[in-house]
Amino acid sequence: IGGINTVASAIRLTPQEARDMQNVDCYPLGGISKRNGYALVQTPNASACVGLYQARYGLNGGTNILYFVAGTKIYKTNLDGTNSDLTGGLTITSGANNIWNFDILNNICVGANGIDTPIQISSSAVASAFSAGLPFTTFKFNVVSRGYMFFFVPTVAASVLYDRCYFSNYNDPATVDTNNYLDIAKGREGGIQGAVDYKSYLYIFKRSGIYQTIFQPSRVNSNGDLFPWIE
Repeated sequence: IGGINTVASAIRLTPQEARDMQNVDCYPLGGISKRNGYALVQTPNASACVGLYQARYGLNGGTNILYFVAGTKIYKTNLDGTNSDLTGGLTITSGANNIWNFDILNNICVGANGIDTPIQISSSAVASAFSAGLPFTTFKFNVVSRGYMFFFVPTVAASVLYDRCYFSNYNDPATVDTNNYLDIAKGREGGIQGAVDYKSYLYIFKRSGIYQTIFQPSRVNSNGDLFPWIE
């Protein structure tokens, strides 16, 4: 009997044991198999990838599609390993710092980079502009929590709001009411840097602090509109 042995010292290992193994996958019953390696997604001189996301359409046996952004294009990776250009008339500004972030809600994949018009991609892999009729023109990144899509660091009336996040209607990322937003520690602790949904709580990271949003499904605001989130 052999395998990985991280307890014994190197001089006490038997010929069937190893302290570590590289380029193999280990299985619970002790077997190993060689990893298959990798292949280039693009040619070596192509633009760097500035956004990569696997969209999982449908919760039960739905389609998984890999999207990536490079240069001025957004692509879909096909099952045969080839890539399809989905850009069409969309504008994507090239640049290593123009990072695209994506999330998905109710089979609508949404992505943005804080500069260009956000993009939505349907389950049929059709990409189109996202921000028509919304209270912002773009945003830096988005996160889904409890059936709502949150849009962080939005641009509103040509101003970037570093403390703000908007949230969509329930299960409808394309509908965002003008007053559906939270200002997280406005004017304090630097701008919003990131967020994560963890165990049904949304945690928002500022430069010098971490905040948790509290979900109250029946809460309404002063106008009588459903407003289920508080900081």
